[in-house]
Amino acid sequence: MAKAPYKLPSVFVGCPYGKDFPFKAFKSSLDRIPFRWYYADTHLSTKHLLGVLRSYIRAVDYCIFDISTWNPNVALEIGLAEGLGVEYYILLNRKLSKGVPADIQGLQRIEYSNPKGIGADCLVPAVVKYLVKELTHPKNIYGELPSGSREPKFYFALSVLAHLRDNK
Repeated sequence: MAKAPYKLPSVFVGCPYGKDFPFKAFKSSLDRIPFRWYYADTHLSTKHLLGVLRSYIRAVDYCIFDISTWNPNVALEIGLAEGLGVEYYILLNRKLSKGVPADIQGLQRIEYSNPKGIGADCLVPAVVKYLVKELTHPKNIYGELPSGSREPKFYFALSVLAHLRDNK
């Protein structure tokens, strides 16, 4: 939950950037959710990368880490979050994954098969189910929508909130 209950949370995202991971589609989908997303910064800095990552991870409400292609940098970021005692969630794209390493197999994870769209097996509904409906105040919006076609209307409402986040 966001540090202030009326604000949407800020979230650090640890994910691969390589050719095996659909980063553009992944980021585009997350941008439809009105959280403040922070990714590992690649700008030149005089601080050591671990110091930069530590400041990002400490500053956010929680972290999400996509381990679909099991990237060593993402593993490092998970270790930092764990060591700093910051709340985090694991994402796993079942189509990309070749298995989860044994040391984190027991951790629950949010699974999806497609980074795009709003189908039942897509990234946005998976994140919304666990991190939006239960942990943030948009759950009140969800509760007010008629039950017949609630999901698409809720995703649209989140997109509107995301648009307002990005455009003053």
